[in-house]
Amino acid sequence: MVADTAVPLEQALVEARDVTKAFLGRFGPNDRLVVFCHFDADGLAAGAVFGRALERLGFTDVRVVPSGRGESAFSDAARERLRGLEPAGLIVTDLGVNGAGVLDEVPTLFVDHHRPEGTPAGAAVASGYGWEPVPNSAWLAYELMLPLVDVDDLGWIAAVGTLSDLGDKAPWARLPELKKRYTAKWLK
Repeated sequence: MVADTAVPLEQALVEARDVTKAFLGRFGPNDRLVVFCHFDADGLAAGAVFGRALERLGFTDVRVVPSGRGESAFSDAARERLRGLEPAGLIVTDLGVNGAGVLDEVPTLFVDHHRPEGTPAGAAVASGYGWEPVPNSAWLAYELMLPLVDVDDLGWIAAVGTLSDLGDKAPWARLPELKKRYTAKWLK
């Protein structure tokens, strides 16, 4: 979901959560789901939240794959590496949304916060771009999985990604409690 004008986060999350739930509902517990995430702290945190949450949802074959340094999700090299994993479904997080897509033959959910460069045909998109406030990918991953499975103990992972991407004054309402629970010094 990408808005032309700022949409309040809580309002936008309703549709994004529906998109995520519908996407995951397409797969059985033994289907291989690959989470392709950016190699930075935000992307890795988003990948970790998705990976753990998917396992808790009962998916038995989940692979979290970080991008290589400087690797585009939309490059031939990335496509071949991912195709080799034979995913039934693909979640691409913190790597952008591009009309070129990643693996056209694989159902894909893009979870991101950067300005999209087109939308791939048939892909599901949960983009925080244009929301108020704009959530980074780790924060967004946490919020998307929250109504589907217990991720409370994964909040610290999302906080690490959020602090690295948005800084100490990130506008995530859960962040002050997470900083208190785990200590801000430890999370940084």
